[in-house]
Amino acid sequence: MRILTLHDLQPLDLPENFSAVKRNFERVAIPWSVRHADVIVTLGTHVATMVHERFGTSVRRFGLVPPGAQRPGGTGDGTSKRPGGEDTLVRLGLTDCDYFLYPAITYPHKNHTVLVKAIDRLRHTHPNARLVLTGGAAGAEDDLEGAVRSLGVSELVLRPGRVPSADLEALYLGATAVVFPSRYEGFGLPVLEAMRLGCPVIAANTTALPSVVGGAGILVPPDDVEQWASAMALLCDDTVERRRLVAAGRDRAAGFSWASSARALVGVWRRAAAAGAVGPPSVAGRP
Repeated sequence: MRILTLHDLQPLDLPENFSAVKRNFERVAIPWSVRHADVIVTLGTHVATMVHERFGTSVRRFGLVPPGAQRPGGTGDGTSKRPGGEDTLVRLGLTDCDYFLYPAITYPHKNHTVLVKAIDRLRHTHPNARLVLTGGAAGAEDDLEGAVRSLGVSELVLRPGRVPSADLEALYLGATAVVFPSRYEGFGLPVLEAMRLGCPVIAANTTALPSVVGGAGILVPPDDVEQWASAMALLCDDTVERRRLVAAGRDRAAGFSWASSARALVGVWRRAAAAGAVGPPSVAGRP
């Protein structure tokens, strides 16, 4: 019995994001693995649909295993048990401003520059707004730095880089919103983490993100700078809407736990071992 876990088809859909060696390997490995797998595990319906449409894979071969919302090292309940989180906002100078958090490595598809352009727009009406970009550097780092320089917004864009889990949790808790303009996601776990911690979400209306956010966040086109700036301004100004999104996000994320994820995965294995295949997809938590 061969069980394949597939998070996305990015090496096939966005091959330019990968080295030649990786591209050539995945171009062969992914189709071969899909063809020969008895069961294909995905985190949600979006990737399952992509695989079905690209390869004609029977829906009976999929097992859906959504992840949990809690980041390892955090408590998942809005508090932190690790040192360092309490003074994070003070260290970064974020105690007296509205800030928007994007926790993502600078891969090209993560689309950081749209947020730099949005904060440039936003500063004219909300001079106290800031953009916080955590995560490491990757292929779009030069584009991001160039946009910050050319727009003259270096004082508005904070780059703390990779941060400990306690610091990241503190940033989630204090943010006006998490902004997630990624053009391509197989799931989008940081969006779920943000909602679990009571942080409103503005996300791109593409790939898997709408299915994760549901009606619990604001969805905008990934490259529409004006809509990003407008959505960010709304959450700076409208406390009623922000409270609504906090409540909706917590409710949305409540159905995703690592315990239910583990049970779903064990269930897939057991059904596969007992029957030689899985039945129609079943989802632990919410799609």
